[in-house]
Amino acid sequence: MAEEFRSGSILVTTTRRLLGYRRAIREVAFNSTWNGKGLCIDLNTQAVENPIGELPASDLSGLTLYVPAPEATSVAINGQQVTDLKLNPPDHTGRPSVSLAWPALEYPKI
Repeated sequence: MAEEFRSGSILVTTTRRLLGYRRAIREVAFNSTWNGKGLCIDLNTQAVENPIGELPASDLSGLTLYVPAPEATSVAINGQQVTDLKLNPPDHTGRPSVSLAWPALEYPKI
């Protein structure tokens, strides 16, 4: 499993992070527009009222969006431009995509 993780074949995460991501993909709203430069996607974490509170933008880490041209795509979260967008080549579906960064967690040394 460690080898698969290092090669990027599987993702290992904490329960909290996985549940936050699951909530994010259910609740995030988006608006997309074309401008002269390409596709602009604005993700809105405040669109859905939820009794457990506002969706943290950090829960969007790892979110992947299929787009026609990754190099001509910009993404914002609540109007704030995402600067570390990952551009992905076509996957098994044949479609290219962009992903929000999934930063590695730093575990405390015990």
